[in-house]
Amino acid sequence: MNLKLTEYYFLTQLFPRVGPRTVIKLLEEWSSIDAVFEQLQKKHRLNQNQIKQHLSAINEGIQRHQLSVIFWHDDEYPQAFRNLSDPPLFFFYKGTLPQLRERTVAIVGTRNPSAYGQTITQKITAQLVNQGVVIASGFMRGIDTQAHRTVLDHEGRTIGVLGSGFNYIVPPENKKLVNEVIKKGALISEFIPDQQPTKYTFPQRNRLVAALSEVVIVIEAGPKSGALITARLAGEQGKTVAAVPGSIFSVKSAGANWLIGQGATVISTIDGVGELLGFSTGNPSKEQPVFVNKIQKNIFERLSQNPASCDDLVRSLQVSTQVILSEISIMELTGLVKKFDENSYMVD
Repeated sequence: MNLKLTEYYFLTQLFPRVGPRTVIKLLEEWSSIDAVFEQLQKKHRLNQNQIKQHLSAINEGIQRHQLSVIFWHDDEYPQAFRNLSDPPLFFFYKGTLPQLRERTVAIVGTRNPSAYGQTITQKITAQLVNQGVVIASGFMRGIDTQAHRTVLDHEGRTIGVLGSGFNYIVPPENKKLVNEVIKKGALISEFIPDQQPTKYTFPQRNRLVAALSEVVIVIEAGPKSGALITARLAGEQGKTVAAVPGSIFSVKSAGANWLIGQGATVISTIDGVGELLGFSTGNPSKEQPVFVNKIQKNIFERLSQNPASCDDLVRSLQVSTQVILSEISIMELTGLVKKFDENSYMVD
């Protein structure tokens, strides 16, 4: 059977217990992918039917979606992926991939964000786009989609990393977003077009989101959110992990608050995002604080006038001591307020 050199990469997927790491190790020994295939074929005989069906399905998907493919041996293969302990042997894409000179930041979070999470995503994304930053995300509903759409609204560049093959765009409502994204960036997938999404493919996808980015920002994330996986992988890759704090009463913010407790960089102002990347933001006094709720805004405005104690805040804002102490603790954590003396607080 006459095969193209690149098709041998696809066929390595059919060998049992043979993953990309094994193939790459064998490539170091045998130099070419066809030689690696021949060695594997001696141990695990693939029949002609398997080969034909596998390649036919992949080629049909490539043609249907007009996909480009980059293989491990290609010069265009991203160095960020080569640095991974488990890099993909190949990946499919549509659109234009970011260039080496372009800075990329990942914005990730819950699939069911609050109004606060959506607003913060819009503001942070817009700030980064205005600085020429490419925004990466996982193309899922919620924070991911909000980030991609905000980029498009501001004529920026974005890259979506799929957790499935191109034949199975999820969520279904994002199918109409595909053409918009590829006009302003790219969609990529390491999975063959016929790969359906599973509970394993999404975490696998997350390492690529992290690899593409120099900073990963978690907006809102529950305690078991996939965004925490992306953050963990980013940390393992030596990337900066940042998080937007939320109310301690909100399950949607539990993961982001936990990350901050673990040492993630706190984003307490919109301009603080630019500072993460070393952008000049002008006069710090003009930064707009990020408030989780109206109570925090009222506390900030009250303390902007002069220092006040917890009792003073309870009386002037007409809320309970428990609520004031809870919100003050978050505001201290995010750098919005600080202790004035033993009993009073002031704006930082």
